Amino acid sequence: MGTVGSKISSAVKPSASIADVNPELDYRLKNLKRLKDALKLLKDNLAKAMTNMEGTPQRLKEVGGGYSAVTACMSYSGGGGVSGTRRAMTGADTSPYGSNEVSTVAVRQDDASDPVTAPAAAPASARMDRDLAAEALSASKKFCDAMEALSTKVYPKYSTTLQRKGMDEVNKLIALQARVATQGKKTVDCMFRRESARKMVAAREKANSKKGKDLMMDEKHSTLVSNRDSKERIYQTELEEFDGQYEDLMAQTQKFAAESTEVFLDTVVEYYREIAETIDYIDTPTRSRTRSRSAPANVDSTGNARVEFTSDAMWAEIEAPEKVS
Repeated sequence: MGTVGSKISSAVKPSASIADVNPELDYRLKNLKRLKDALKLLKDNLAKAMTNMEGTPQRLKEVGGGYSAVTACMSYSGGGGVSGTRRAMTGADTSPYGSNEVSTVAVRQDDASDPVTAPAAAPASARMDRDLAAEALSASKKFCDAMEALSTKVYPKYSTTLQRKGMDEVNKLIALQARVATQGKKTVDCMFRRESARKMVAAREKANSKKGKDLMMDEKHSTLVSNRDSKERIYQTELEEFDGQYEDLMAQTQKFAAESTEVFLDTVVEYYREIAETIDYIDTPTRSRTRSRSAPANVDSTGNARVEFTSDAMWAEIEAPEKVS
């Protein structure tokens, strides 16, 4: 008998799966599916995070708008209240950020000693400080303007970074994963063609063995063996191509995960720090001793590129209380 059949260790079961034939290929194909799902999840969550980042100043602006509406009711109230002029005349506290209690009107010493004629001081809650209310309204409006600037002129810079270093790179990996998956499917098809050719050779050898025929004299067997070997070469070529693409995808994914994570975290921290610093600066009175730094980067009033307010003087001009008629 010939020896061709001895090259085949065993015939593949008709129900053989990818894992039965090539466990490593099976694992890699399943891992590709897991990566596809993971990349899609990352893309969706990254998009949500960017939307939330863009919306944060707008939500804060809406809150500021609510406070503006409340303070406007006090600023434009026609009822009683202590104006700046009356404060100067009556001795009420003139500090817009201090107590708004109304001081007792200065009286003659002889009247002050008379419990009957001495006027009583008005309780602290009896009068509204209209100038302070106007300044509160002005501060609320400035807060809203600052939040609008953060949303429309500051956020885009951070958005560009997240889009370029995050979303665009995820999309590249998604496209690459799809190409590798396509190559994987092609490899599996070639593998099963090879397995089918192997089974045909094995069946022919089994039949000849029962009949006691010499395989070397079986022309059909030789044709089947040639076809099997051809399918084997094609399969090995496609498998090598798939393995190369898979390794490249994993390497790029690893590189992306390391670099993109750092970029994402740094961008988020810088963006929200700028929001916090802007809020802190606006909330701090211009002449407060606690103001220890210059104004944070912001936008100019004309909507041009971002500029730096490098001195309190510039912000003092911006923060000047609005006049209320």
